[in-house]
Amino acid sequence: MKIHQQQNEAIQANILIVDDATTNLRLLSKILRQQGYEVQTALNGKQAIASLQPSDSAIPTTDLAKPDLILLDIMMPEMDGYEICQQLKADVRTSDIPVIFISVSDEVADKVKAFEVGGVDYITKPLHREEVLVRVQHQLKLQNLQKQLIEKNERLEQEIAVRQKVELELSNRNKLKQSIFSYAQVGICLTDENGCFVEVNFVYCQIYGFTVAELLGKPLTVLFPHLTSQEQVKLIQEYQDFIQDLNNYDQGEFTIWRKDGSKLIVDLRRCCFEQDDGKRFVITTIMDITARQQTQEKLCKSEANLVAAQRVAHVGNWEYDVKTQKMTWSSELFRILGLEPTEPEPTYGELLERIYPDDKALFQQTVEQSLTTGASYEIDHRILRSDGSIRYLVARGEAVLNEQAEVIRLFGTAVDITERKLAQTELWEKSEALAEFSAHLKQLHRLNTTNYYSFEELFADYLQTGCAIFNCPIGMITRIEDQVCRITAIKTNGKVIGNNSKLKYLTPNQEFNLADTYCAAIASTKKTVTYNHRDEIVVKQTHLLCMESRELATAVANQQPWQDHPLYQNLGLESYLGTPIFVKGEIYGILNFSSTQSRSKRFDTQQQEIIELMAQSLGRFIAAHQIQMQRQQVEEALRLIFQGTASKTGNQFFRSCVRYLA
Repeated sequence: MKIHQQQNEAIQANILIVDDATTNLRLLSKILRQQGYEVQTALNGKQAIASLQPSDSAIPTTDLAKPDLILLDIMMPEMDGYEICQQLKADVRTSDIPVIFISVSDEVADKVKAFEVGGVDYITKPLHREEVLVRVQHQLKLQNLQKQLIEKNERLEQEIAVRQKVELELSNRNKLKQSIFSYAQVGICLTDENGCFVEVNFVYCQIYGFTVAELLGKPLTVLFPHLTSQEQVKLIQEYQDFIQDLNNYDQGEFTIWRKDGSKLIVDLRRCCFEQDDGKRFVITTIMDITARQQTQEKLCKSEANLVAAQRVAHVGNWEYDVKTQKMTWSSELFRILGLEPTEPEPTYGELLERIYPDDKALFQQTVEQSLTTGASYEIDHRILRSDGSIRYLVARGEAVLNEQAEVIRLFGTAVDITERKLAQTELWEKSEALAEFSAHLKQLHRLNTTNYYSFEELFADYLQTGCAIFNCPIGMITRIEDQVCRITAIKTNGKVIGNNSKLKYLTPNQEFNLADTYCAAIASTKKTVTYNHRDEIVVKQTHLLCMESRELATAVANQQPWQDHPLYQNLGLESYLGTPIFVKGEIYGILNFSSTQSRSKRFDTQQQEIIELMAQSLGRFIAAHQIQMQRQQVEEALRLIFQGTASKTGNQFFRSCVRYLA
């Protein structure tokens, strides 16, 4: 049964027989053809070499009828088998073809010479059918195994090259992060639990006027030489109290002393973080805002001059007659409130309707106090235009008294400071976003550089970090296979999800129909998907259904499909952020974070970039693990194959095969 199976495996082999005896040629050809082999014959060495090594070098070797094995007689006229074998082995086109010698000689010297010139086996005449077939089959098997080994080695080399490329990309990414630290336009420093500098960037040193060498390893008190010893001890104690709580965060505008004694106004922010080894650090960012403060001071002076000019020119001014309760507005004031100057002036009651609700009480109280006491006032407040937009105003008012010290009229100005307010808000938001993004990048750096001992540890750290970054109580890594979504790892916050028993009992290896999950949209688009609240699920699901049936999409949209979505019905997830994990260019699974609550703040672009970087990192870890497992499987398979060969042919023959393969 085994012999028959081996013969079937080699039925496509092409064998060349070289022998000057036609009787031997016919016998061998008959034996081999009966087993399904293709057979070529040659009566002498010249004929054989001419068929294998044509003189026309333009003919590629792949176009030749190249045999898989040669059976070569030794004793032939003009050119014996040894010389033929030497010529074949000397030519790169034929050097890899195994040669089995055939001879009537049973002398050891002849056999040794046969192996020395490149033969792989030796058959002694008279020929026996079973012996010929077994030796031929073994050589073909060895040749096939060698080809497989070469191919697998080539694939492994390619995979190693891919891994090296991935490692290079990771190294470049780390360099990019270091570049951000080094070339950021804000000063950044890292201090340890004792308040000593661990790392500082160029901008930080430039702001304080120190060199890197003057700060590294030194306590932060080196920046405050003007403090007394007792004050410096108090400063260090305050720092150590701050680092005890990882939730601590400070920010504010401060005046600092540089090394040369000059002063700067800076925006300073600091927060704590802890490494896996338990060591804590404080990261501080500092930005010189001296020029901005000076600009703001100049702006205030300019605004004061503008107010005076408006009072003289009645630009953006108003007047209120207490007796008649009539309001008089300038054209500029109409424009500020988004009205046309041709419209009649609104009454005081109509004006109150345009004051922003949160500011209305303060505005009324201030105006009524001025009407009662005659005191002037200046307040900041917001107004609502007819188009729904909000404007920020500085309102100033003064009272006009009669001889009885009674208020008979109020007049004042309104300065539109919306652009300044928005610029300040935008600047603050950008600083916040930069600090948050910087912190997230450090978390990603930590994840990428941590040595994990298991995928459970790796997934747990990624999910815990992601839940913190995205403020989601639920984090999952799922595997996508054959329209099935299987939980690989899950992280839930029991305090947040409460008594939602279905969420509480989600565990790894649970499987769901892919179409019944939010992951379906990600698997379909191969892109990041965000749902900030349940109403967005309508848009997403309708969009997907539109690709299949416009009528069905319309019907589902009219029925509020988020209520009918299986995942919403089962788990009640209202906000969701998910992205595909790619391994070798294909979707391996989904990294996602979710909550049963709608988000007050939408998932922004930076958060989407963060989760995509996390998924890319996971994909690299998984791909590297797969390559390692594949290599181990190949090595184990080869070991078992060679063990099987040795048991059938004997240890001595097995050692010969090993030497040949080596």
